[in-house]
Amino acid sequence: KLKESKNDGLFETTSAPNLNGQGLKARRQLKGHFGKVYAMHWAGSSNNDELVSASQDGKLIVWNAQTTLKKQAIPLRSSWVMTCAFEQDNNQMVACGGLD
Repeated sequence: KLKESKNDGLFETTSAPNLNGQGLKARRQLKGHFGKVYAMHWAGSSNNDELVSASQDGKLIVWNAQTTLKKQAIPLRSSWVMTCAFEQDNNQMVACGGLD
């Protein structure tokens, strides 16, 4: 489970119960957005270390989740980006939608 702390664009995993009763621990923190993050989506199974995030700062960021490095930042014309997704077959495209 991901949680944004203090609306500052930083993500961290939060403790959540799993099937055997033990909680999950924070392992990585993604830093890069300057506004509230509205959505995140993992890449398809052929490349499971990438994810994309959409933020109120008007950017989509493609991340390497293992290294926490930004692979690409995509500026958008609107800051009202509410959702994002990876294309699941080849992981070559991302899409976003919002209130523009």
